[in-house]
Formats: sequence, C-alpha cells, structure tokens
Amino acid sequence: MTKDELWQATLAQLQFQISPANFATWLKNTYILSKDSGQVLVSVPNNFSKEWLENKYNRLVFKILRGLDGEIREVMYTVER
Repeated sequence: MTKDELWQATLAQLQFQISPANFATWLKNTYILSKDSGQVLVSVPNNFSKEWLENKYNRLVFKILRGLDGEIREVMYTVER
C-alpha cells in the first residue's frame, strides 16, 4: 500500500467516526508526507490544524493507521510551507 493509499484508507475510516464538519475542518488538505521506520509524518495546512489533530484526534488517527499497517509506531504532524 502506498502512503497515499494508506492515508485515503485512514480518511475513509475517520469519516465514519467524526462529524462531517470536523472532518472537513481538520482533515481537508492533509496527506502523508513521509512514512519511514514506523513513523508517519502527516502534512497539515496550518499550525491550528496541527495542534488540533495532535490534541484531539491523534489517538484515533494512530489507531486506524496502525490497524492498516502494523509497522506504524508513531504519527507526527507538520505544517508544510
């Protein structure tokens, strides 16, 4: 599974677990920037989204990613400029 396919599968599962408004607000324009040595780096559009995902949805995102790829050990977020 490519990193894009992995993220699309993750987003598909997240859509069923959070409200459409929250999904559109926090997960729109996000994608996996890199996946290396069990670490996934997710690109987000701004610092506010980064903080929100880290504080509110990181556990859920990690759980879904880990379920799709058992090698994943950590999820991090970055604002790509």
